[in-house]
Amino acid sequence: MFVAVLLLSSLLNAILFFRVIERAYFEPVGDEHHALQGQIGRTIAEAPLSLLIPLLLLTAGVLSVGLLSGKIVSV
Repeated sequence: MFVAVLLLSSLLNAILFFRVIERAYFEPVGDEHHALQGQIGRTIAEAPLSLLIPLLLLTAGVLSVGLLSGKIVSV
């Protein structure tokens, strides 16, 4: 059971972080870097609620699992 959970967790992490890893290692830095430098003075708007709700739910779940880990492990 523990091995299956660890494998599933590793698979989910690989899927979620693949885009970050892909951009860091496989995309050229060239013109995109210069385009970002021109945006330094621009203001950044807050993310819409449709993006914040899943993040808040995930945060609540992670905190719940962390705080209740003793009870979860003892089951």
